[in-house]
Amino acid sequence: FSLTKWIHLHHGDEGLKKFFHKVYRNLTPGGVFLVEPQDYATYVKRSKITPEMKKTYDGIKFRPEEFQDYLVKEVGFRESQHLGQSDGHAKNFNRDIFLFRK
Repeated sequence: FSLTKWIHLHHGDEGLKKFFHKVYRNLTPGGVFLVEPQDYATYVKRSKITPEMKKTYDGIKFRPEEFQDYLVKEVGFRESQHLGQSDGHAKNFNRDIFLFRK
């Protein structure tokens, strides 16, 4: 589920948006996409892994709290539903999970 943060840190805003569009294109009508966006504050620690990731991190403008609106209004998902939070035992692992339906 932590996929969006890693795509974001490796490929920036445009890479993540391309990923969202590709998922949508590859789903059949009625198909679902589950997303567990991580809080943006968790990005900073991982951004220091490589200089390239730090540079990408510094350019990020598209924040996780914007993903839901983007997926519905820009990508085209017809339904968005908050499913609750994951039940993580470690710090920062209780994250919101969203379902998007094509």
